Amino acid sequence: MNKDRIVSAEDLIEHVWDNEADLFSNSFKVHINSLKKKLAAYCGDKELIKNIRGLGYFIAQEYADESAE
Repeated sequence: MNKDRIVSAEDLIEHVWDNEADLFSNSFKVHINSLKKKLAAYCGDKELIKNIRGLGYFIAQEYADESAE
């Protein structure tokens, strides 16, 4: 659905938590970091979730291409 699209942290927080979530809380970054580590362990240390500072997160294109094969 969001292939080749950067999704902002605000959008992710809004879809995962309620609208009352604190956007400045460090818990979101901790959850993303944990998810990135788990995915890297599962997929051979590839960084699947990439961050574009100030914009948001996206799934690395090279992984999307490999999983389509």
